[in-house]
Amino acid sequence: MKDLRWFRLLLFCIGVYFAGTGAINILNVVRWTIAEIATGYTASRTGVADFVVSTVVYFIPCIFTLSIGVYLMKGGGKLTKWILRRVESNCMRCDTDLREVTSDRCPGCGLQIDRAKDDASASTNPS
Repeated sequence: MKDLRWFRLLLFCIGVYFAGTGAINILNVVRWTIAEIATGYTASRTGVADFVVSTVVYFIPCIFTLSIGVYLMKGGGKLTKWILRRVESNCMRCDTDLREVTSDRCPGCGLQIDRAKDDASASTNPS
C-alpha cells in the first residue's frame, strides 16, 4: 500500500457515515425526549426516574457512534497505524510476515521484495 490517500479517504468516508448516524440518532433522542416531556405522557405512566434512565440509555450508543465517527474522520490515530503496519509488513502473495526477513525474497513463496521502494516511500512519507 504505497499510496495512503485512498486509505485515508476511505477512513474519512466511514467516519462521516458513523458521525452522521450518531448525530441523527442523538437528534432523534432529543426530539423524542422533548415530545415526551411536552405531553407529560412518560412521567405520568412510568415515573420520572425511569424516564431519565431510559433517555440516558438511549444516548450512550449514540454518543459512542458519533465519537467513533469523529475519530475516524480525524485519521484514526493508533488504529490507522496498526492497520497499515499489519498490511505493509506482509507478503502480497502469501501473507507471510516480512518484518524480520533480511533477504530480498519472501521465505514463504519466493516473491521478490523491493526494499528500495519501501525505503524510499518511508523516507518521503513519514506518516
